[in-house]
Amino acid sequence: MPREQRARAGRGIAIFAVAAAAVLVTTRGLTAADAKPTSKALLDAASRYVGTFVEHFRNVVAEERYVQDWKTNAGVLLVHRELKGDFLLTRPSAAAPWLAFRDVFEVDGEKVRDHDDRLTELFLKPAAKAMEEAASIALESARYNVSNVSRTINQPLFTMIFLQPGYHAKFAYSVEKLDKNVGPNIWILQYKETARPTIVRGTMNRDLPAKGRFWIDAQTGRVAKTEIQLEDNLQSAQLTTTFAADDRFQIDVPLEMREQYAVKGNGGKVTGVATYGRFRQFEITTTEETTSR
Repeated sequence: MPREQRARAGRGIAIFAVAAAAVLVTTRGLTAADAKPTSKALLDAASRYVGTFVEHFRNVVAEERYVQDWKTNAGVLLVHRELKGDFLLTRPSAAAPWLAFRDVFEVDGEKVRDHDDRLTELFLKPAAKAMEEAASIALESARYNVSNVSRTINQPLFTMIFLQPGYHAKFAYSVEKLDKNVGPNIWILQYKETARPTIVRGTMNRDLPAKGRFWIDAQTGRVAKTEIQLEDNLQSAQLTTTFAADDRFQIDVPLEMREQYAVKGNGGKVTGVATYGRFRQFEITTTEETTSR
């Protein structure tokens, strides 16, 4: 049996996330940039920014280069994988939540399909059909992830859903410190999930509480960096995304996502680094036809 198959024969671990809606609001900054903001003021500013972010970033496809390594606890490499694909944030209808999809077109230097902007073309179809096909594409692409950790949180925008107003009551927040290494007015906002059931579900649908940090510009609410940590008695995970300004979209777009997973016992460790570029935007249009009888 090949070593990858031997490694996969171990107990499977699951980390799954639910979809979340986003709200469009106007961004307004905080005053007194030199003073330490309260957690509420910082959170409110970031929430407004996230609403603006999803509107500016809607229906944007980015090319993703994604490198994953699976090693034993002793550091022996089991699997190295390099993926290329498209990443899309979209909202198929006004009543639907914002959803993210990954569509892999190259694995370890070999094409698994033509690179033909399949996701873009997909959402020119009726919403119900598009959603069904997009879910199938996402599932197909997920099978290229290495290790026995089944996961859906490995996308660069996932942690930002915690900043939406509808989720604030589920977390406890605190302001840590000013981080001038990230920016002149970037404050670290810590969060810890306190409500049950949790947003992220673990193996056998168990609660998997989240904690982590946001790096937020206190004047504008701009989110420069996000971090999520998850841990239970079976597994641990950490995912960090950094963002960079993009004049075209008037927001900070994903620049890099770093992740690491560990299955306790002898499950080994997985690390991943994804980078993003070649951003392009499309518009979903609908047409109505009247049939004469």
